[in-house]
Amino acid sequence: VSDYLRKQVIEAEQASASENEAVKKMLADHDKLVEEIFQLEDKDKNGFISHDEFSGPKHDEL
Repeated sequence: VSDYLRKQVIEAEQASASENEAVKKMLADHDKLVEEIFQLEDKDKNGFISHDEFSGPKHDEL
């Protein structure tokens, strides 16, 4: 997702100024959200969220 959003920023820089600012804000909001998720879920702080660490819904069949 981060790579996709960064590509969008590059495209927005070539577009109008209002689109550029909207994409930059979206990217900043996304980065903040990802940081918050890792602060909550990555219990051992290794940069990965394991199945055991994940607090969301889990399905055994997956």
